[in-house]
Amino acid sequence: MSTSVEDRFAKLSLSSDGKRSEDSTRIILATVYPKPGKTERIIELYQPIIKDGADKEPGCIQFQLFVDVNPETGNEEIFTIEKFKNLESLRLHQQGESLKEFNKITAAEDLHAKPVLVHVVKPVSGFAI
Repeated sequence: MSTSVEDRFAKLSLSSDGKRSEDSTRIILATVYPKPGKTERIIELYQPIIKDGADKEPGCIQFQLFVDVNPETGNEEIFTIEKFKNLESLRLHQQGESLKEFNKITAAEDLHAKPVLVHVVKPVSGFAI
């Protein structure tokens, strides 16, 4: 059963009793699977999205990329952490021209080994400084 990121984000905004949660902050965790040798190109294509998040999306309060090597495949994977204040902030991000351009170019250049895996999460325990 596949639902949109926006639908998953909205669902997490409800508390267990079905009422609107006090904290509407949500985090998008994505795993990007570049084809071998394409990691740097994908990171390069993310730069306008990161810049727009910082300059044009006040509700985007975090956008970071991380890279690791999958021990089973030996391939590099890119991980994103994207934090949004609320659903409206996520919508603005998803409608951004830089994200649309990223998707267009990565498809045209055939940069992904497999589809991006996206998780919509909310904090439940721990701390951040």
